[in-house]
Amino acid sequence: MRVLITGAAGFIGSHLTRRLLERGDGVRGLLMPGEADRGLEAAGMEVFRGDLTDPASIRGVAEGCDKVIHAAMRVIDWGKKKDFFAIGVDGTRNLLEECADKVERFVYMSSIAAYGFGPPLKGYDEYIPLVKTGLHYGDAKAEAEQIVGSFAAMGAMDTTVIRPANVTGPGSWARTTM
Repeated sequence: MRVLITGAAGFIGSHLTRRLLERGDGVRGLLMPGEADRGLEAAGMEVFRGDLTDPASIRGVAEGCDKVIHAAMRVIDWGKKKDFFAIGVDGTRNLLEECADKVERFVYMSSIAAYGFGPPLKGYDEYIPLVKTGLHYGDAKAEAEQIVGSFAAMGAMDTTVIRPANVTGPGSWARTTM
């Protein structure tokens, strides 16, 4: 199996990449121009340089790949809406357009933030409506999920949405600042 991972040098993406390589899968990692690869190329990852906000720069990124794990996102807690939506929404759409009818499955790494903030999430499942709250990260995740769903509805590829909560561990931002 050959997998394209966006955000391959990020926290979640780098762990997924290493695990897939250990398992013997081929991995192509989409990295921003000039972004450090965290030793992943030496570990066997094929590096593809491009920017999700620039469709021309990602042309061909999915060629020869069976699956995509889209983990790229602006993950800091502050910034302008346009910065979150450029990569989170427009970048997701650009990637979906590039992958349509080329890959079997598109896995979108969303977040429980797509449910909004407020009530406890105990008992929530995939049928609970997403909520936009004005917090750019969660709102971008919710909107991107809708776009992923529209590509699935068109039959362009099978899709899966994963909504993790706070993810921490070796190499995470939270572990290095505590």
